[in-house]
Amino acid sequence: MQIGLAATDFKGIAKNSTAANVQIIRVNWETVMERTYGSRYKYVSQKQERILVNKTMNLSKEGSTINFTPQESGQYYVRIKDPKSSTFVQSEFYAYGWGYTQNNSFEVNNEGQVDIEFDKEKYSPGDKAKILFKTPFAGRLLVTVERNKVFEYFYIETDKRSASVEIPVKEEYIPNVYITATLFRPLDEGIIPITIAHGFAALPVEKSSNRIPVEIQVVEKSRSNTKQNIRIKTLPKSGIEVTVAVVDEGIMQLKIQKARMPIPTSIRNVH
Repeated sequence: MQIGLAATDFKGIAKNSTAANVQIIRVNWETVMERTYGSRYKYVSQKQERILVNKTMNLSKEGSTINFTPQESGQYYVRIKDPKSSTFVQSEFYAYGWGYTQNNSFEVNNEGQVDIEFDKEKYSPGDKAKILFKTPFAGRLLVTVERNKVFEYFYIETDKRSASVEIPVKEEYIPNVYITATLFRPLDEGIIPITIAHGFAALPVEKSSNRIPVEIQVVEKSRSNTKQNIRIKTLPKSGIEVTVAVVDEGIMQLKIQKARMPIPTSIRNVH
């Protein structure tokens, strides 16, 4: 992968020939099972950071790049800072490949559940969703795609404590489906008291052509006891109905809605 880096001043203007210390770190998760009270058990994961790349480089005004190839599945950090400073900015990414996973590659849910992560926040019909399952133990995983019914289901084998799958996103999944996971522990691993684990997550699906653009044209300010024209602009199709609601700003604040507040004249031109 190619990682882009840049340095700017506090106004966001690019700086030239800026020295920067860059680190790429892999996170190891050492997981143990603890007995809390009675016969109850829970997983506890402790994070350990391992520095893979640590170099100082000059960043150009056009931006610079650093190449990196993950050798193991897991969680990674990219950290960049001024060499003379102790503070840094950080970005995070995951890498996954079957056969490249260790037992410490991912954090384990402390309740023994299956954590599910997607490569995107939402999908369109025709996309392929990459799904990562982080499991408390190795075993066989039953995965379903469902909503008011089960659209499909399949089994996959975990690689150590994780598994990944890619599924096509169908139009019938609009507006969303649920991905569920049921993990079964092999019977020969008698040292682990948990024999089954579950997880589920919503996968949002959106079709851009189904969204109707709406533009409201209205004067910026108005006084009481006056009239004003409100113009609504949308698609040039017949049969579209529009509801216009006028809401008091005080009600919007009670609903924690961000409203446009006028800037006081006394501070309008302060930089």
